[in-house]
Amino acid sequence: MAVDDPWWWSAGKTALAIRERHISAVELANIYVGRSKALSYLNALVLLRQDELIAEARRVDESSPDLQGVLAGVPFTVKDLVATAGTRTAAGSLVLADNEPRYDAPAVAALRNCGALLLGKSACPELGLSVLTESRLHGVTLNPWDTDKSPGGSSGGESALIAAGGSPLGIGTDFGGSLRWPAHCTGVFSLRPTPGVVPAAGQLPGAGGGSAVTSPALADPWCLQGSLQVVGPLARCVSDLELALGILSDGGTRDLLGAGSPGMSRGRHWNRDVAIGWCAGDGTTPVDDETSGLMETVAAHMGRDGYTVVHRPAALSGGHGCYNDLRDYDPLLNARALVAGKEDMIGDELRQALDRSSGPHPQPEAAVRERALLWRQEFISGLEETPVLLAPVAPTPAVGHDGRAVVSARELAKWELMAFCRAVSLTGAPVVTVPCCRSTAGLPMAVQVVGPPFGERMVLEVARYLEDAFGGFSPPPGVD
Repeated sequence: MAVDDPWWWSAGKTALAIRERHISAVELANIYVGRSKALSYLNALVLLRQDELIAEARRVDESSPDLQGVLAGVPFTVKDLVATAGTRTAAGSLVLADNEPRYDAPAVAALRNCGALLLGKSACPELGLSVLTESRLHGVTLNPWDTDKSPGGSSGGESALIAAGGSPLGIGTDFGGSLRWPAHCTGVFSLRPTPGVVPAAGQLPGAGGGSAVTSPALADPWCLQGSLQVVGPLARCVSDLELALGILSDGGTRDLLGAGSPGMSRGRHWNRDVAIGWCAGDGTTPVDDETSGLMETVAAHMGRDGYTVVHRPAALSGGHGCYNDLRDYDPLLNARALVAGKEDMIGDELRQALDRSSGPHPQPEAAVRERALLWRQEFISGLEETPVLLAPVAPTPAVGHDGRAVVSARELAKWELMAFCRAVSLTGAPVVTVPCCRSTAGLPMAVQVVGPPFGERMVLEVARYLEDAFGGFSPPPGVD
């Protein structure tokens, strides 16, 4: 495998090569069109803008470098859940099979305003409500490391593309782990920012079931998904996450949850005086030996490098239960509005989610919310002692397309694969997923780097350290 083939370049290196005329935007566009077709067996890219991409690339080549944006000519891909003006956005649902938004999500608009070119849309499960990436509309998406495995969900199409060299930069979403779990499964990097740092508008369904056709799709702050689900980047290196965050957090119209530019320009730095906490699980969800071994290895490595490392085995304890109880009270009104009158077109996973959110509920809603808020407060307080927490992404590496995983003689429920991610989502903290090793079966394994709210700068600095210490991204064998 020629690791210096253009499809393995970082987004930053690609932008520089175009700017310095080492490669033309049209040449690169054609390379990615060919790459997309070569990777079609993964079923990760579900819409290719071939003609539009080449026409837009030609305009980049004809323009003056002095007038170009920082990502001029760089292709990028977007999860099918995120609105793209003039390009179908179906959110993996037959209900939206003909949906063509008139409005870009602010994250998409920000990248386009910097000269990046939309290559196409990536697969996701219906409305993003699954830990696997498959749908009645798009079928099953495969993991480039092992096609018998899932790339995770719900940003699985995006993570598979990034990992296989099908895109240098991707945009996904994360509610309970939909950026982090797929990144872990495919060995790439992802950033879940603090809610509000990147505008949340443009995700489908929007408030009132909006599809971004008659009006922009706005996040609904009155529902759990609308307040916790974020838009964030996936890439093959930390520097590209930093580059993307600077663009995404400063471009586009603010929404009701907008918080302005993030901690890239403010907030604490990471240094040897900042203690690092770590845990190998939540004390309830079983983890396999390789996962616990990874966490011990990372902690020991940092200790040998002179950093203060504190074992906090109970840091995530109880978080997944609080998240689940709170999520059961989310009535998914926006999803219901979107599929109203077309319920016969939806898949089993979405139907089950809607049924589950209808109740009955064993606990009073006020008690559930109070317990979740108290747990979040306790977690944030713990970051005063150890401002950074390292935690596993999942109890196991990537699983098969049936979602089945058995750990310590216990079969995990599908959503337990995201137990540690879900707990972190509830905190509102920023988190970077960093690939650190491979399992004995050759599958990627990653670590969550969690920091204080608006501490994006800090978690990215720790992520860069881990990238250097453990080697970062490596291409899946055989994808060429």
